[in-house]
Amino acid sequence: SDMAGNLKWARLIAGGDWLGLHPWHPYHGWMQPIAPISQWIEWWGGELVFQQAPLYPYWLAGMLTFIRGHFDWIRIVQHGIGIGSGIILYLAAKKLMGSSGAFFAGLLGMLYFPFVCYEYFFLRDFLAVHFLCWIILWVVVSRQNSGFIPAFLAGLFLGFGILTRENFLILAPFLFLFLQPSSRGFSLKKTASSLAGMLLALAPLFIRNGLCGLPVLSLSNRLIESLIEGNAFDSTPCYMCLPDSMGHYLKEGRGDFFRTLWLIISGYPDRFGFVIRQIQKILCLFDFLEPYNNLNLYYFLKTFSWLNVLPNYPHLFLLAVPGFLYVIRGGKHLFLAKLFLLLTLSLILAPVLARYRLVLIPFYCLWGGLTVSLVLKKIHPAIGRILIALFLLLPWTGYLINKTIPDRFKERDTESTVFAIIQKSLESTTEKKGGGSLKLRIEN
Repeated sequence: SDMAGNLKWARLIAGGDWLGLHPWHPYHGWMQPIAPISQWIEWWGGELVFQQAPLYPYWLAGMLTFIRGHFDWIRIVQHGIGIGSGIILYLAAKKLMGSSGAFFAGLLGMLYFPFVCYEYFFLRDFLAVHFLCWIILWVVVSRQNSGFIPAFLAGLFLGFGILTRENFLILAPFLFLFLQPSSRGFSLKKTASSLAGMLLALAPLFIRNGLCGLPVLSLSNRLIESLIEGNAFDSTPCYMCLPDSMGHYLKEGRGDFFRTLWLIISGYPDRFGFVIRQIQKILCLFDFLEPYNNLNLYYFLKTFSWLNVLPNYPHLFLLAVPGFLYVIRGGKHLFLAKLFLLLTLSLILAPVLARYRLVLIPFYCLWGGLTVSLVLKKIHPAIGRILIALFLLLPWTGYLINKTIPDRFKERDTESTVFAIIQKSLESTTEKKGGGSLKLRIEN
């Protein structure tokens, strides 16, 4: 899994490979029938190309070095970063809608239960959300400030975001459009400042790639695989699927993005199949279902009942819709809607997964806070208090919605078989031991 991969990679770095001369690369069981590892390395562009955007493994390596491998302390730090994301959302929302809406926007960001789950494990997505919150904050400040420092910081945190998750690249050509209100026109100073900030953040990657003889912009080798997993005719619009056509497209595409994309499009049996698949993925992005990948969120809801009182996806989505419609109708804060649209488009490349669409949640928090702010401003205080009480009950609405989702969509295929395999192995081992007792410890 990505969790194990991140830890293996971080341990290599902490062991002395800070330049990344021997970066971690997977060679999973499903990969082996397709091609030998040497062929995979050729498709990836070389052994020195990072498996994915490298900032989180390097951050984790730093934690392993300074905290001496105490995972619980690392988890506490990651939860602290999640709390920080809520504070940053509060600061951004306060500049947009005042204190009341900002309080609820920040609270939603701190208590959204999938954030809590992902912060506990060693996956990079919580860090990508954190940098996105910083980007939003400094874009908001830049639009209200004529100075160049907010624009520089927006670019700096965009660079950190790119180094954490590759899909942030889609924001790079458009960031300068969001840094100043349209009434003031184009600001070359702000554009140059944001570009300088982004280049400063990316400079370590450029230097490392230059020293290793790689293309300066080389960031990750996952692009081709994600393209196939999310778009092949025999893939699925959501959940992680390894299509049977993976080997064919890798061999015929020879690691070239545009060649592979053309092969995928032409591989659909019907004329508009590829377009229909993209529409399916867009619809899945806003479905209440949380498609699992490394973590199954429904497992946590079932195992830890107290999580059901925290905000969940249906809760945030329903709360955000009125605020979003108000923004679209009134024309205020439209830059947030444009940022949201770009990040939404960036998710279409791969299949829809719960942890991929976490980058949409900060926008839901802001629009949810705006909904609360509008209620408090436009409705009689007594009625407003009743509606706020209903807001606190909305997680139970999400809980009831989740109960309507059939179990077959919520249970991972491995969960129904892994314990049967362990039991069979245990019984076999016990028989070989002559029926004696056997203590079995299962880790990770």
